[in-house]
Amino acid sequence: MAAITDPSQMSSIPLRSSRRRRRKSANGAGGVYFNQTTGRWMGRYTTGDPETGLSVRKAVYGHTEQEARAKLIEASPLTRWGVSSSPEVAS
Repeated sequence: MAAITDPSQMSSIPLRSSRRRRRKSANGAGGVYFNQTTGRWMGRYTTGDPETGLSVRKAVYGHTEQEARAKLIEASPLTRWGVSSSPEVAS
């Protein structure tokens, strides 16, 4: 890509969005979304089956997003291993 030396060409270059990027959660941390068929919030995470060694998707439900997220954090295997799934904020 050639360097732009003429300021009139600057208008054709798309500028970065001013939106902040979401932080990526840790692998295996799961996700929370609204399930329209049941009308509840659903949190899903992946864990291993000890008998077969295969990955198994498990779900937790809540009436609010915060409730489902709290249940997900409590049930997630990352919590049992001592890995934080959310970034810590320095105070």
